Amino acid sequence: MRKGFKGEDITSNGYFYVEYSANSVPELNLQSWSGGNEWATVTPFETGDANGHKYAKYSYNDCVNAFGTDDFVGKLDKICITATSSPTTIYSICYSYQE
Repeated sequence: MRKGFKGEDITSNGYFYVEYSANSVPELNLQSWSGGNEWATVTPFETGDANGHKYAKYSYNDCVNAFGTDDFVGKLDKICITATSSPTTIYSICYSYQE
């Protein structure tokens, strides 16, 4: 069983989905030491409540704009979810595909 994300998982027909518990929305950060933006912060395009938790969605296009390229295979080295102002519990993170 493979754990984590790879660059090829991030395709133009999808978005990151994060379920969390906090008073503020966590940030999605994309890191590169292979030639992309060293630290790119992605803002969610949608937030709400589901499954008894809060959620945030981060679009492919917003990831590309923040990271400065769509070359996630060659330049994305790490994905981080970070708290912005309060203790945060992350319940799940996945990359979902839209049809």
